Amino acid sequence: MACETPKQAWDKLKEEFQGTERTRQQQLLNLRKEFENLKMKEEETVKKYSDRIMAVVNSIRLIGEQFDEARIVEKVLSTLPERYEAKISPLEDSRDLTSISLTELINALYAQEQRRASRSEEHQEAAKGKATNGWLIGSGCTNHMTPDANNFKSIDRSFKTNVKVKNRHFIKVEGKGDVLINTPIGTKLVTNVLLVPEIDRNLLSIAQLLEKGYSVVFKGKECLISDPCGSKLMTVAMTEKSFIVDWNKSPDSACTAAADKSKLCHKKLSHANYMSMAQLTKEDLIKELEAHVTSLKLELKSLQATNRDMAEQLENKASEAEKLGEQNLGLQSHISELKEVHDMHGNQSSAQIKELEAHVTSLKLELKSLQATNRDMAEQLENKASEAEKLGEQNLGLQSHISELKIMLEKREKEIFILTKKLEDNSSESLSGVKNLTAQENNLLLEKETLQAEKALLKENFTFEGDEALNQLQRLMDEANTLQQQLESLHIQKAKLELQFERKKQKSSERLNKMENQKSELKQMVEDLQRDLEAKGDEKNDLVNKIIRECLKNKSLQHASQGGVLEIGLHAACEFPTCQ
Repeated sequence: MACETPKQAWDKLKEEFQGTERTRQQQLLNLRKEFENLKMKEEETVKKYSDRIMAVVNSIRLIGEQFDEARIVEKVLSTLPERYEAKISPLEDSRDLTSISLTELINALYAQEQRRASRSEEHQEAAKGKATNGWLIGSGCTNHMTPDANNFKSIDRSFKTNVKVKNRHFIKVEGKGDVLINTPIGTKLVTNVLLVPEIDRNLLSIAQLLEKGYSVVFKGKECLISDPCGSKLMTVAMTEKSFIVDWNKSPDSACTAAADKSKLCHKKLSHANYMSMAQLTKEDLIKELEAHVTSLKLELKSLQATNRDMAEQLENKASEAEKLGEQNLGLQSHISELKEVHDMHGNQSSAQIKELEAHVTSLKLELKSLQATNRDMAEQLENKASEAEKLGEQNLGLQSHISELKIMLEKREKEIFILTKKLEDNSSESLSGVKNLTAQENNLLLEKETLQAEKALLKENFTFEGDEALNQLQRLMDEANTLQQQLESLHIQKAKLELQFERKKQKSSERLNKMENQKSELKQMVEDLQRDLEAKGDEKNDLVNKIIRECLKNKSLQHASQGGVLEIGLHAACEFPTCQ
């Protein structure tokens, strides 16, 4: 069935593409269940897993369900495999997980994933190289741990256990053994070290050192380690809120040693090669990279603000579309009222025309009776005077009735003129509504072009800004497509309004033409009636004159009474009005 209003068309399109309310509720229930059952696979990457989650979330949001980002972050954290626990623990220590954004979490996990892939591809260095350097003193670990199997002098691979991390998850231990470390004062053997591949740092357990009789004292920003005999073993300075033991440094210089910038950048930049790190440190490019990263963060914040603004604009456009639909409904109801008024006047005009036709028929019957009366006058000369007076009165009545008909015609013409003026006013209002819709369409086109220009600019400027920029670009494209769909729906509404306006205009023109034809026919009938009356009046006068002449020929004028009759007849003939 065709839609009569834009709202009906919109509801039909909504039902066609989104289904009924019951269907949408069923889809929403299935999508929620699918979201709850999502879990990251062992061989799956963070990027693919986040794409799977966002596909389900976007489907839920399209149905109209609000979905917070904190819920998505909680889902990602609760369904990650054990190999990511080493990254989640520092995040829990450094900040509140409820305040972290999904983008930050995915980027952090992606960086760890890239580092793990890079480590698996590179050749492992020997125990005497830098792989054994940079042990982190940890107060929270119960055992010494290392992720590199090549650091071990001897290892027991049959030793299997799990280590509990701070988010109450467990990571696997693949073995236990002794690690040989080369220092400036000789080779040191660290015993009972656990092999934990899923961590990314070498950890030196304070608890295990204390169990073996070592002394660990923290004072200010330094950590003093003494052997069981009480001799000072080393002093470690705090670097970036952590205590890192560099075995290649001498004990005397350990307390004043600076951080190894190449190693720090090596870790920050996902374990790039050390030659590049040395060049970065030498040319002081690290600050430039940090400034560039800061600028990228600012740009990402501006993009997020732009995205929020565009979301608000979309909501405003949706409210404007609803208002336009309400205005269109009001216009349709007004047109319907005008149509009813027009039909009512048309029915009244038809009834009046039928009354006039009946009256004309009665006039014709009266004319027939007049003709019969004229025939009787030839036989009854004595009653012609009174009959002539009656005919005069009837003629006067007919004249007054014709005048009334003329007045009624003038009234009908005035009513037709008023209806025509109202129709023209309605047409102008409809045209103004169409113009307003056209202006809104142009505004939407301008907004679409602006969005497309912004999309092109974002695509040109942020091609290399990472997955987040690509996701934001995709959202902008989705929003542009949404605006395009709204524009197409407005086109459809405009076309339907124009079609309805043309139909109403055509029907009104047909009614006006019909009324004009009826008016012309009525005027013609009145003119014919007047001509018939004039002809009958002439015939009547001729008949009276003929009777008088015959009477003058056949009778004498000697008798006074007969003369009086003739005088009365002449007087009646002179006073009888001629129909004009």
